[in-house]
Amino acid sequence: MGDYFSNLYEIMFLCSRIWKIIYRTKQLLLARTLQALVGGFGVASVYIKMRKDEEGVAERLGLFAFSLSFLLSSTVEALPIFLQER
Repeated sequence: MGDYFSNLYEIMFLCSRIWKIIYRTKQLLLARTLQALVGGFGVASVYIKMRKDEEGVAERLGLFAFSLSFLLSSTVEALPIFLQER
């Protein structure tokens, strides 16, 4: 149980360091914010005029898979930074 809390503390400490680094570099913060907004509008545009039949359900499942892959790709790029800081 002690290892769990020490690992959790380490992760929280590293996350706070990474947040401080991102916050200090205003261009990086702006770029990530714009990336999230553009991606959000892109994903939201799929919902325009979505049907409520079986094809609409299939489209929603495709959107769900796309959203998960988008989130995964945006978190994978932060992994080397996390490992470097550790």
